[in-house]
Amino acid sequence: MKINGYPKCEPDECFSSWIYRASMKQQLPRPIHVEEVMECFDYTQDYDFSVIGLAKVAARYSFDVNQLIWYFRPESMWILPCRERQVYCVECLKSDIAAGGLPCWRKSWCYLYAPICPVHRIVLTRMDQLDFKFDKAWSAFSNSDEWSRHVESCRNLQSPLVYNSIGSKAIRFALKAQDLIRRAHKEERVEIYGAQIKFDSVDVLNLCAFVFNHVLYPRRPGVYYGMGRYREYKMPLSRFPDQDSALRAGCEDCDVFARVFALLLIGLILGVSPSQSLLDFTDSFVIPFTMQDVDIKGIGELFHALWIKDFQILARYQLCDSSEAFLRHIRLFLAGLSEHVRSFSYENIMKVRFAEG
Repeated sequence: MKINGYPKCEPDECFSSWIYRASMKQQLPRPIHVEEVMECFDYTQDYDFSVIGLAKVAARYSFDVNQLIWYFRPESMWILPCRERQVYCVECLKSDIAAGGLPCWRKSWCYLYAPICPVHRIVLTRMDQLDFKFDKAWSAFSNSDEWSRHVESCRNLQSPLVYNSIGSKAIRFALKAQDLIRRAHKEERVEIYGAQIKFDSVDVLNLCAFVFNHVLYPRRPGVYYGMGRYREYKMPLSRFPDQDSALRAGCEDCDVFARVFALLLIGLILGVSPSQSLLDFTDSFVIPFTMQDVDIKGIGELFHALWIKDFQILARYQLCDSSEAFLRHIRLFLAGLSEHVRSFSYENIMKVRFAEG
């Protein structure tokens, strides 16, 4: 996007990033001040994606409101909250600097399902910053050497000595699932590699949402609630007053390890990754339970939170209304879920549909 007299917005750039870069330029048609821009948003509005806030900015600076909203629109509503948009690709920031400009913050780093940079194929790095700031791309670049990927990788472990990095194979498989989810947000139907059939995107996204909800759920000692958080200590279930707030908090957290783990399971369930890839990433996550003999059905059996009534309701909403072709595609996973709640098997779902006409 190009607005006459203002810096060109880079592909995939967030609004707050572009505004900060514009505020650093001299001789603009009208000088931009970050504080003045922030006045266009109230505390409930998103500085990057709020349509109301962008419209107020457009009115104040005489921008084309439709152009501004269209260009900075998100590709998905699975957006991490402002306070959790702390992960970035340091190689992307280095490329921005090498091109002679200020670093840009990407929209593609803001989504729940995107903990991996699709350009450089590396896990995103987390910056040590809790407050949202318009200049965070520059802050991330300037601190990238001391806040390295190694530090991010071992931050949740009891001891850095037992740290294992996420291997290249695990990244490759997780990236396949990440790309599938990205396509499902943009297209009405998506083809799953190897299935030779296109499925409704809403069915694919409902399955992915179910897995994210379960895997990212705050941990509870002694059981597999929140499988992706088994080595994490900052989000115990006891912190939350009820299951709704715990569920919401789990999917609003930017922790890259938990999200990569969820993507790997999604890839296996949907057949994006080969079943033998399960062993390829077991060591990367220091998993506390053996997965050497676990198949797709076994993954479903690990979803112990289905004992919780609210999770049963969520599963029915997110899975049982899917098309027959899609349910048949994930029938092994459903068979595992039915070990906890028998009605979740493919056969039982079809019986209920037949009885209801």
